[in-house]
This record gives sequence, structure tokens and C-alpha cells, in this order.
Amino acid sequence: MIPDWMRELDLESTVTATLDDFEYTRRAARSMRHMINSDEFEELNTETIYRFLKAREGCVPFNEYLKRYVYTHAGMEELGAFSEIDEKEYCETIKYAFRENSAPYAVNTSKKPSAIVKGWLEQQSAQRKTVFFLGFGLKMKPEDVSEFLTKALMETDFNFQDPLETIYWYCYQNQLSYTKAEALYKKYLDGEVKPLQDGMKEENVEDLLSNPACALEREEGLLTYLSYLKGLSVNRRGKKNACVVFEELWQMLRENMARDYTESEHEDKSWTVDDISGLSVENAFLYGIPRDANGNMVSMKQSTLYYQFGKKRFTRQRVSKILKDGEIDRMDLITVTFLLAASDETVHNNMERYEKYLRETSALLQDCEMGPLYPANPYEAFVLACLMTEEPIEVYNDVLAMSYAGE
Repeated sequence: MIPDWMRELDLESTVTATLDDFEYTRRAARSMRHMINSDEFEELNTETIYRFLKAREGCVPFNEYLKRYVYTHAGMEELGAFSEIDEKEYCETIKYAFRENSAPYAVNTSKKPSAIVKGWLEQQSAQRKTVFFLGFGLKMKPEDVSEFLTKALMETDFNFQDPLETIYWYCYQNQLSYTKAEALYKKYLDGEVKPLQDGMKEENVEDLLSNPACALEREEGLLTYLSYLKGLSVNRRGKKNACVVFEELWQMLRENMARDYTESEHEDKSWTVDDISGLSVENAFLYGIPRDANGNMVSMKQSTLYYQFGKKRFTRQRVSKILKDGEIDRMDLITVTFLLAASDETVHNNMERYEKYLRETSALLQDCEMGPLYPANPYEAFVLACLMTEEPIEVYNDVLAMSYAGE
């Protein structure tokens, strides 16, 4: 199903409905659409994108997501507008829900509930386990927890390779308590290993999830699934492994560069993939970021877009770490797909390129259980806006250069 916010990105439509303060995604999508449709964007797209990004405050912080959830699910509309509710009201509402649902705020902590909740309401980011505790305390449905994981934390969705997260999903789906989750986990630890049936591939957990005997909505199916899961190797994979996907995209990018360099009239050699290093990609696609005397990119803190774009960059060191340690996040996938899309010669115009990227990258992120492209994230809005220009890579780097010049 197409997300509702996609309507706000329809560049041919006129969207006039009033949005609430807490509709972060649709407000961000509408703001980007207005920017792209403006006369200034057509004439001075680099400056327009840069001003648009500078006006943004960065990713929507975790505490705002939490307040929005409480506001919309606890009937707080009667108390006033979202922005007018006092923080103490949120704190008391959350503590009341945790008491009613007999849910713990954390494990092995000496902090008082008020201090924990106050911390949540002030945190710009949170740990994954915090979201799971909130899921029990606020009696969330799985889709609510998923939204916190993929949008508030910018992490992967439920990991059904992880027995504990699978149990949590089952409990959220059936509105069961944290105590029940603990009991189910003990059953998993004490349970026997069930050998794989014929036709099941060890590396693909999806084979198990599609088995009717492993229907996770029922406790019997959950326990059956967990007994199979217990026997799988630690290297098992789910729907798609994000690191494997990245390696494929990285290889494709290097192949494209090798081909383009070989065909270039300015080159007199036949290039191979092995000739294309992380530094080659940096120099070709990220030339807008200034370098120091050693040829390394200067600190991100020197950019006026530091808070909007976060603390990670697509450097050669970053790529090396991904390939070595398998540490990857959505920014890495979004950047490498952007670089491929920006140089895609099969598209006929900006709109086609933009729509193709939006569709294919959202699908890829969802396959990696990361959630679709999210325009409330300034960096994701940035690459989408760049793809609507005639020269996406050039505009991308011009905006970066402006941010480091402090303009």
C-alpha cells in the first residue's frame, strides 16, 4: 500500500488540507514539494535546496515521536493543541499506562520512574530496547513499534532472526504483557531444537515464516518457529541482508565507473573494477567536501548542515568499515543508490529519474527491513531534491560546498 505521505510528494497535485503540528512526515513532504515546484528552484536550484535544508532542524527527534504517540493515543486532543500540552502531562500519562499494563521501564535499574520518563521526553535519540519497553508500557501494536524503530530510531524493523524480538512481536500483536514475553523466552531457552523440514533453506528465515506451522500470531506457531530458529546457524539471513545488498550496489557503482573511464576520450587505458577504490569514488562523487593537507575530508562539524545530516558520511573509510565489519545503516544504502541513479543514462528526464529512485530505493530499504524513504529526514529529502535537477551529482556537491563555506 502506498503511504499517505506520498500524496504530498505528487508534484502534479495541489494539496491544501491543513496538517497538524505532529504530522512530521506529511509536513516535510509538502514542504519539499513546494520547494521543488517554486520558480526559485527552477532558476537557482542549488541555492534553493541549501536554504531549504538550513531551515530544517534535522531529523525529528525521538522525544517528539513519543509525545506524538501519547498525544494521539491517549485522547489528549481534548486538552488542547499538540504544541500546548505541558511535558508533565505527558510524563503522568506514560507512568499511568505503565502501571496499568504492569510493564517495567527498564531491567536492573535503580532510577525512579519519573526520572526515566523525563529522560525519554528529553532524548533526541534512544536505544532499541527503550522502544520495546515502551511497546509494553503503552500497549502498542506491532505497526506502532515498527514506526518507532524505522522512523524515530532510523533502524531496522523487527528482526525475526532474533528470538526475543520475535517474541516481542507476538506479544504486541496479541496485546500480552512483558511478563508473558519473559515466560515465552524461558520456554525458548529450555525448548528443544527442531530439525529443518525438507525444502527449507538454512540461510533463509523466510522459509520458516511462510510455513503454516510457524504462524506467529498463535503461541503454538510461535514456539514451533522458535524451535526451528534455535537450530539455525548464527549466520542465517532474513529477507535480505543489508550488507550483502550494499556489496552488490558498491560493485555495480565501481563497474559503472570503470566502464565510463574506459570510454572517456580523456583516458588512455582500459579500466577494471579493481582500479576503482574507495578514494576513486570519493574524488568522483564527493568533491564538494573540502580536504585537509592529508587528502582527508575535513570534519563534519565544519558544515552548517551538520545537525541536519547526522554524524556519518560516505567516505572511503566508511565503505571500508562496512565491507569489513558489516556495519551498515540506511544512509549508506540511500547514498550508493543515489550515486547510481544520478548517473543512470536509461532515464529520459528528471521526473522519471526521481520517481524511479523513490520507488526502487523505498522497495530496497523495505526489503532490508529499514522502512521506505522518509522525507522528514533532511538527508533523504536532500537526495530526492537533487534528483529533480539536471545535474544531480553537481548540485549535491555544490550544496555540500556551500555548507562548508558557511554561506
